[in-house]
Amino acid sequence: MKTKKKSCSIVLALTALALFLILVSSVASAYGVQSVSPTITEAQITANRSASCPAINGDKIVYQDSRNGTSDIYMHDLFTSKETQITTKGSVWGHPSIYGDRIVWQDTRNGNFDIYMYNIPTKKEIRITTNESAHNPAIYGDRIVWENRRNESSDVYMYDLSTSKKTQITTSGSNELAYNPTIFDDRIVWQNYRNGKWDIYIYDLSTSKKTQITNSGSATYPAIYSDRVVWIDSLNETTDIYMYNLLTSKKTQITTSGSAYSPVIDGDRIIYQDSLNGNPDIYMYNLSTKKETQVTTSGSAYSPVIDADRIVYQDYRNGNSDIYMNIISEEETKVSIANFSSNATEGYAPHNVQITNLSQNATARNSDFDDGVNSTEQNQTQIYSSTGTPTDIQTVSNANGTDSKLATINVSEQPVPLHPVADFGSNLVSGYAPLDVQFTDLSQNATAWNWDFGDGATSTEQNPNHTYLSAGTYLVNLIVSNVNETASKNAMITVLADSSSSGGSSSGGSSGVGSPEPATNVEVKEISQAFIKSGNSVKFDFPRNATSVVYVSFDSKKTAGKTTTIVEMLKEKSTLVSGLPSDEVYKSLNVWVGNGGYATSNNIENAVVCFKVEKSWIQDQKIDKSSITLNRYSDGKWNPLSTKPSGEDDAYLYFTAKTQGFSPFAITGKAKEKEAVTELQSKPNIQGIEQNNIAANVKQASAQKGNTSTPGFEIIYGIIGLLGVFLYRER
Repeated sequence: MKTKKKSCSIVLALTALALFLILVSSVASAYGVQSVSPTITEAQITANRSASCPAINGDKIVYQDSRNGTSDIYMHDLFTSKETQITTKGSVWGHPSIYGDRIVWQDTRNGNFDIYMYNIPTKKEIRITTNESAHNPAIYGDRIVWENRRNESSDVYMYDLSTSKKTQITTSGSNELAYNPTIFDDRIVWQNYRNGKWDIYIYDLSTSKKTQITNSGSATYPAIYSDRVVWIDSLNETTDIYMYNLLTSKKTQITTSGSAYSPVIDGDRIIYQDSLNGNPDIYMYNLSTKKETQVTTSGSAYSPVIDADRIVYQDYRNGNSDIYMNIISEEETKVSIANFSSNATEGYAPHNVQITNLSQNATARNSDFDDGVNSTEQNQTQIYSSTGTPTDIQTVSNANGTDSKLATINVSEQPVPLHPVADFGSNLVSGYAPLDVQFTDLSQNATAWNWDFGDGATSTEQNPNHTYLSAGTYLVNLIVSNVNETASKNAMITVLADSSSSGGSSSGGSSGVGSPEPATNVEVKEISQAFIKSGNSVKFDFPRNATSVVYVSFDSKKTAGKTTTIVEMLKEKSTLVSGLPSDEVYKSLNVWVGNGGYATSNNIENAVVCFKVEKSWIQDQKIDKSSITLNRYSDGKWNPLSTKPSGEDDAYLYFTAKTQGFSPFAITGKAKEKEAVTELQSKPNIQGIEQNNIAANVKQASAQKGNTSTPGFEIIYGIIGLLGVFLYRER
């Protein structure tokens, strides 16, 4: 069984979304020496024109689909030809992965990037991470790996479903990043950024050893199968596929086109995307025959994945994005391939391990359990009574040869039970309502936290933040637990009556994936991501046109890595401001860039917001186009920004505005002044005109007599009226 490589990350970074899948009937997997060119059969899996990022395992294909305007995970069963919608929140952010009956993906439903898992038989969804900025998950067996982006760094983590244990695999410093992890058996590979260079690393869970695979400084997007690791290397400003054999420590260059991307590997087959003929297609390289085969000819195929003889990819043919699958049928000499899995690779003595045979093309097998026990059964249960690291060697054979695989089991003594000790602190114990309190967990040996804030609100976060809205004395209770027992602690929070303090705003932006604005006041929001590197210009585009903001750009003074910007279109004025600007308000917006405190003058400069205004609003409200302004709320007041027009189309006028930071904004305009209209009557009835003018002037002068203190004001009005009659006669 294979894990999906994060090939979708490359396509999202290098091209627009362009995806197609292909369905065909299954054929048996076989590896060995190929004797003739393969036969390729193509079929289309989806037809909704919105599918991307496929993954496959066995008869199940999963993918991301935005057919309803939001992104969700779907699954296609090749055996039943049935499609199933897995998620309904509309908050999937790509990268699904599948192994057996488990699907994992990254999701933003709670405002942060987190990893979720779905069990197909039980139809149960599990949240793996909590507010960790987790990205790019992959699954193999009971293990899930992902990258965690926090505190301006990125590290690889693993979660074991059999033990419910999370493990940090890498510990990156301020100048080091770990991205795009994937896993096969006991091995985790990822790309590592250190001192301005990208290289591939591997971590062996059975030996707890980390090894650097490459030293070119330009290696990215690895994939692994058994003892073979493949990746992209951008040497000499070209991109080609390379492979490293962990058994022989030998590196091999697979392609020489200079335009290859998205490698994945399964057995002797390496699948990748290549623009060899000027357009992207899927290619296959067979390691046993050293032969390259072009799999697709559409010129619009991306993000390949493979399981046995099935190659799945996204195709952008006809301008639409769908999933396709190709079946590879090759005449070959089948050799036996040893492979097996266990339900647990570590445990406490006596350790009961279920061994499942996954070998291929075998007619005979033998398992040596390193304790004098041998078995020829296909699947067996082994009990390890003593502590240590026993090995399991499985040997399989057929008429064409023999193959072996070795695995190590770690058996340790039962640990002394650890009892949890509840303890916590807070930044405030009293203050005026609304009182915002940050609680900090100080407990020991705890794995779960349950907070009761005393006002009816609760939380299961380790270090929650809570706002008390009403005056009173509140008893805060924390209950912590682990597998052994629970413990608790209480503390008091005193909230005084509202001190009527004035509102304000932050000039430093918000969390990269959150917002202080209540969700009830957000009409719609759009998210954009970009990699921020010191000394570079950064631009966040918002192509969905969900809000009035087209893009946000600035020059970076400090490296922040991959960063998220959120634009929120508000229903009413922002709850973070005390009022609105005096002019006509078109839209109220919030713009948050990066982690809290990043978007300041210390880190960015030359910041620009490009926004658009509907022409229909300008016409209906009789707005002077030259008065349209972007206003920013900072230092407790609205500040108009320097705003210039930048273009227009049939529906919108476009503007750019320079800003010193990001916070609540308001787009405003001023109504045009009413034009004075003078209406002249026709020349006949001159006498009537004279009389009317004189009468009107006298009446007006009389009416204004009580309203002016200027001497002779009535005389001036009379003279003006007579002068008007004289001039009219002279015409």
